Amino acid sequence: MSKPVLGYWNIRGFAQPNRLLLKYLGVDYEDKRYYHGGPPDYSNDDWLQVKFSLGLDFPNIPYWIDDKVKLTESRAVFRYLARTYGPKLTPENEPLQAKSDMVEGFASDLQSALIQYSYTKVAPEEPIENALAPRFEQLSNFIGSNEWALGDKITYLDFYLYEVLYQFRKYNPDFFVPYPTLAKYLAKFEAIPQLTEYIKETEDLKCFSPTARIVF
Repeated sequence: MSKPVLGYWNIRGFAQPNRLLLKYLGVDYEDKRYYHGGPPDYSNDDWLQVKFSLGLDFPNIPYWIDDKVKLTESRAVFRYLARTYGPKLTPENEPLQAKSDMVEGFASDLQSALIQYSYTKVAPEEPIENALAPRFEQLSNFIGSNEWALGDKITYLDFYLYEVLYQFRKYNPDFFVPYPTLAKYLAKFEAIPQLTEYIKETEDLKCFSPTARIVF
């Protein structure tokens, strides 16, 4: 059996939750990172050289290839990895699974807002810290005194939620000063023994591509 491959740009973007999850689970895989050439000439992008030669049904990145599947779409890849390699990280029942899906969608909206803010050519008049304050208040209240996003047990959702919050903190190191619950959540995740060193090793990995207005 050949080693599984996770393919994505050489950035955090939509792939880092998968990398964190795989590291935590101790999965031996190839972390294939493609160079992003950027404007004005995208011909140097490594990904474009192989995009249509990997047998993917919907050629895109991130992708995951193992001996059973060839998958694209970030959420599909993430959930497949959780179910296949970390079944103990899945929510224990349907109500919790529904809550997990809800929070995952909420976090996805937050990340989309950060992406839009970072890539728009003209800086919005309202700082993103102000624009999203009500949503972060809601998230802080939702987690409350929980150990993890859904309660006392870590689930695959935490790997996605952590990365979204991390990207906001990387944009602004003081972003979570008004939200001590979320700051505590980040610190708790970063103290996981299987992840502490890996998180430090990947601190220099940019969140978004060189085409962003703000690169961090």
